[in-house]
Order: sequence, then structure tokens, then C-alpha cells
Amino acid sequence: MLEEWDYSDYKLVDEDEEPDPEYQRLLRNMRAHEIAMIVVKHRDLKAAASKEAYLRVLEKVYIFLIKFVRKNSDNQIIMLKHMDEFLQDLVLGVHALELIAEILRDNPKLQTYNIEPIIVEVCS
Repeated sequence: MLEEWDYSDYKLVDEDEEPDPEYQRLLRNMRAHEIAMIVVKHRDLKAAASKEAYLRVLEKVYIFLIKFVRKNSDNQIIMLKHMDEFLQDLVLGVHALELIAEILRDNPKLQTYNIEPIIVEVCS
């Protein structure tokens, strides 16, 4: 099934593109990430009328979450509690790995976070 997946969002975030912290804060205050997590947690690929459409929606949600947490330690901390959900989606090819990396990237508040279980899951 995943061999057919059309990978149209090859480059998720331009390295020169700086996220807007005010926009990220506004989205956090509006709790937009909670709506995105409803989609992530839904887990209904088998029952989807169009598996490709389902994966496209899920992919767009992950792209939103990546931009939501990019270079924003407060948003990274919020999304860290959903790490198990993201690990479950690694096999779908919907940018879950990129989101996990972005959550853990350059956040001094997470220096003591045990990433060993994440590494084990990603490498298995």
C-alpha cells in the first residue's frame, strides 16, 4: 500500500524560512494543535473510503505540526506528550519522523528527556 504513496511534499520546511513566533503563539492559544491531534488519534486508515485521501490529510496535519513546533520550545514541550502517537505513525510515511526530530531539536528544556525509547522505536 505505501509503495503507491505519492510523496508530493518532499521539502517540508525551507531551511532559510523562519517560523513566526507570534503566529505559533496564536495557534497555541487557539489550541489548534488539539484539533490536529484529533486527526492523528483517529486511526481509521482501514475503514477510509480512499486510503490515499486519508494519508494526504494526515500528511498535511503532520506538516502543520512540524511548522507549529519548529524553533518553538513551548510548542515542542506541549507536543512531547503525544510522542507515542507519532511513533505509531512512523510506518505510514506521513512525516512523523520529521515531527519527532523537530520536537526534540534545539530545546534546552528537553536536555534531560530520555530519548532512548524513541531511538529504539525509530530503529526497529
